[in-house]
Amino acid sequence: MTVWYWCAALVWLCAGPTAQAGEVAIVEDDFSGPEIDSGKWRVSVPKTEGSFARIEDGILHVLAHDKSAYFVTKMEIPPEHLLEFDYYQPSDERQGGYQNSVAYDAVKNAAGEKWRGSVWYIETSGLLYGYHAGVRGLRAKAGGGMPPSRDKWYRVQVSNQATSTVIVIRERETGKLSSRTSLPHDPVVSGRICFTAGAYSKGSRWGFKLDNVRVLDRMATLGEPPTPLAPARSLQPPAGWTPLDVAGRSFWHLAPYQPTNWKR
Repeated sequence: MTVWYWCAALVWLCAGPTAQAGEVAIVEDDFSGPEIDSGKWRVSVPKTEGSFARIEDGILHVLAHDKSAYFVTKMEIPPEHLLEFDYYQPSDERQGGYQNSVAYDAVKNAAGEKWRGSVWYIETSGLLYGYHAGVRGLRAKAGGGMPPSRDKWYRVQVSNQATSTVIVIRERETGKLSSRTSLPHDPVVSGRICFTAGAYSKGSRWGFKLDNVRVLDRMATLGEPPTPLAPARSLQPPAGWTPLDVAGRSFWHLAPYQPTNWKR
């Protein structure tokens, strides 16, 4: 092939589009405002005495008596996302009943998926549930639970991909790794993040505190193509380097003369 051919091919490759990983914050809340942002969250708190969801000193505090309280993203979250939040479990608010959890509840399933429920679901005991092969079940157990200890702040990161989720829990003050767990799940199109104070029985009391919640959309974005190298005419080789054109061609595929091999 001629020098011109290779240079032209290089120009074509460099001018094409390139894909790069994008991260766009679609939900962010450090609870610095005096009230819960109704544009970001849907809150459901039981009317039983003592139940509430409020912001105190820049921290969201949810407490439920007798029945569960929910704190849910209004925006639908795409499957390729990263969820980060600071989590605190007060020991004096755990009494009877069930327990707190955070989940990614499916809103739209992928083609062929008929199930409904949580793509991933983490209980404070450390049990991780999710849908896999169309069946909801226990998928993994985070070492030490979520959070591993009460009355201590933890930084939680949940990285959700097309068919798997990785949960990483660290101590907020020291950055020490507490647990790293992964679990498989079925494909999904979109869902909502749901924090739950699970008081599921008469006389039970459950609560949690949240800070610095952020959800990033990690779907790939199309980058700007680079500038082409140069006009093709400037890549033409000097006239003395160009083979003569014969019958309109300047190159041939040559084969050795091998009559004996050809007969076989």
